[in-house]
Amino acid sequence: MQSLAANITLSLAAAGDTSLVQWVIWGGTWVAAVFFLALTIFVHELGHFLAARWRRLVVDRFSIGFGPGIWSRKIDGVDWCVSAIPVGGYVSLPQLAPMELIEGPASSDAAKIPPAHPRDKIIVAFAGPLFSFLLALATAVLVWVVGRPSQEAERSAVIGYVLKDGPAAQAPLPLMPGDKVLAVDNRPVTSFGGPRDSVVEAVVFSKGEKIQFDVERTRDDGATEIITTLIRPRKDEITDLREVGIASADRLLVGKLLPNSPAAAAGLRVGDELVALGGKRMYSRMQFIDAIAVHGVRPIELTYLRGGRMASVPVTPEVPSGSEEPKIGIQFDMPPPVIVHPSPQAQIAESSAAVLEVLRALVDRKSHIGPRHMMSPVGMVDSVSRLLDVDMRLVLWYAVVINVNLALLNILPIPVLDGGHIVFSLVEWVRRRALPAQLIHGLQSAFAMLLIAFMVYVMFYDTRRVVRQRIEEHEMKEKARGVPELAFPPEPSPAVPKR
Repeated sequence: MQSLAANITLSLAAAGDTSLVQWVIWGGTWVAAVFFLALTIFVHELGHFLAARWRRLVVDRFSIGFGPGIWSRKIDGVDWCVSAIPVGGYVSLPQLAPMELIEGPASSDAAKIPPAHPRDKIIVAFAGPLFSFLLALATAVLVWVVGRPSQEAERSAVIGYVLKDGPAAQAPLPLMPGDKVLAVDNRPVTSFGGPRDSVVEAVVFSKGEKIQFDVERTRDDGATEIITTLIRPRKDEITDLREVGIASADRLLVGKLLPNSPAAAAGLRVGDELVALGGKRMYSRMQFIDAIAVHGVRPIELTYLRGGRMASVPVTPEVPSGSEEPKIGIQFDMPPPVIVHPSPQAQIAESSAAVLEVLRALVDRKSHIGPRHMMSPVGMVDSVSRLLDVDMRLVLWYAVVINVNLALLNILPIPVLDGGHIVFSLVEWVRRRALPAQLIHGLQSAFAMLLIAFMVYVMFYDTRRVVRQRIEEHEMKEKARGVPELAFPPEPSPAVPKR
C-alpha cells in the first residue's frame, strides 16, 4: 500500500496537479491518524472485554465510537460495532452499571442476569486502564529501541528570537537572543520546548500577572551574568494559551544559494552553518533576516562554519527583484534532528507528570488553564497527522503520551469512568450488599450528561483551534506562492573594445 500511494503521488506530481497531490497526502495522513486513535481505543476496550470473558460477565456489545452504528456483526453472542461518533468506545456490560445514556439500550435484561461479584466488577473495570498502560509501556520500549527525533529546542533553553512587539521585548529589562533561560517563576527549566521542564510549559502553566524570568546572559567581553526580569504575558490568538513572544535558538544551515546572489559571490556553500554577522552571534534565522534588513546594503563580515573550521568573508546585501528589503540570497535548511533513546521509565514518568500537572491546573483557581485548553479526539487526530508528516517515530512517542493519558484519566473516581465503577464496587463489597439501583442509575445518568456536555465543550474549542491553525497555514502557503521569486541580477559583463 505504501508503494502504491507513493506511485499515485508521483504520477499526480508529474502531471502537474500539485493541489490534488496535497489533498491526497493530507487525506491519507488524516485517515492514518484516525486509525491510530481507533487502535488506541480498541486496546483499552479489549482489556474490558477479555476481563469480562475471563470473569464470566455478560457482554452485549463492543463498539468503537458512540451513537448510531455504521457497521456491526454479531460474533459469539456479541455485537461488534463501529459507530458514527468516533470520540471513544465502550463494551456494554449490563452487570457492571447502567450506561444506556452513552451506550444505548442493552440487548440483555439486567433483571434476569445474576449479579456479578464486586471483585469481578473491579477486575473488569481496571482491565481497560491496565491495557492502555501496557500498550504505553510496550510502545515506550519500542521508542527506546528505535529512538525518536529531537530538535535543538528540546535540548537547549537558549532564546533565538525575541518578537519586536512582544511582551519579552517590552519588559523593563528585555530578553535578548542568546539568553539562556534558567528558571521561569522560580521553576528550573532545561529546554525551550521539550516535553517536560521547558520554557514553553512553564509559561503556559504560570499563574501570576507577571512572569519572572531568570536568564544567563553573555556580555560582549565574554563574561556571564544572571539577570532577572518580570514579563507580562499575553494570550496566543489561536491557542488562547499564555506566551511572551520568544522563540528557541537553532542552527543556521545554508540549504540553497540563489544565483548571482551576494552569498554565492562570497563563496558560501550549501551546508555551511552561519555563526555571526558583523561580529555579533546569530541564534536564529529570523534574527539573521532582521539584522540584514537593519544593516542595509553596506558591506558586512559574515562568519560561518564549514567542515569544523571557522571562516569569515565580506558580503554586501542587495535588494533583489521581488523584495523591498536587502538580502544576501540564502534559503535556510532545517537542521537534522538528533535521534534520542529515552528509557521507557522516563517516557512513562514524563507523560504521567504532564497529566497530573494538567489536572492540578484545572482545579487551581489561580491557573489560566481551563477545559477549553484540553485536547479532544479532533486535536489528537490533527497532532498525529502532523507527526506522520515528520517522522513515524514521533507517532510512536505520541502513542505513549496518549495511552498514559487514557489510563490515568479513566482511573479517576468519577461515575461513568472506570474509576467510578471501581468505587461503586468497593462500596458494595464493604457493605456486602449492592447499592440501590436508582442511586447508581441517577449518578451514572447525571455524570453521563455532564461528560457529554464536557466533551462537546472541549471539542468545540479544540476544533476551532485546529481549523484556525490549518486556515492560517494555508493562507501563509498561498501568500508565499503569490510572492515573486527573488532574483539577483548578474554582474554586467565588461565592455569589449572594438578593433
